[in-house]
Amino acid sequence: MAQTARYTGTPREAYTPRYRRSLRRKVCRLKHCSAYLANRSETIAGIITARICADHFERVIIIDPEIEDPEKPKTRILQYNASHVFLSLFVEGARRLWSNFDAEMIAVGGRFNIADTQIHYSGIPLLNPYHDYLPGQFPRTLNMRRSLAQKVLHRLLMSSNVTRLAGTVRGVRATEDRTSIETVTVRQLDGSHLSLDNVALVAGQFKPL
Repeated sequence: MAQTARYTGTPREAYTPRYRRSLRRKVCRLKHCSAYLANRSETIAGIITARICADHFERVIIIDPEIEDPEKPKTRILQYNASHVFLSLFVEGARRLWSNFDAEMIAVGGRFNIADTQIHYSGIPLLNPYHDYLPGQFPRTLNMRRSLAQKVLHRLLMSSNVTRLAGTVRGVRATEDRTSIETVTVRQLDGSHLSLDNVALVAGQFKPL
């Protein structure tokens, strides 16, 4: 099956005018703040979250103990070397976040296939909505090893306002009125602790001190 090397869609297709106005108001409030992605950069969801935050925050810092070398095998992902089928919802979303997503995945051996797994229940086929799509435009799945996809996604993620910090988030401190986060405490690989200020968002998990 022929591979698609380029996706020509645009993120604006996913936004209604009302949503775009709401989004612009939120971005104006967040543009000069920082977002911290805590202990979740090794997950697909963490990478996607960081990419979305990069559009709406002045700075995004990914905090993870194994983030220092993205090419190094991950020890905390059980299925890191297993073959994965990334469903069409992920594929469509990633194409909107990265215009070169298809080309990068194909370059390392990823294969895009029609998102019809031909599921049968007791011999009865589960019908698929082919009639809702133009010929050749049925959603696709991505088939490849998780380890390869992980490295490509990390490479796509890194941009001018996304940086990495090797460590573990151990706690957060709220402001006096407890309406926002004031400080994030990070335990670095050498055991020392680092405090990060001017925080607008913390996503992920942290371990209390």
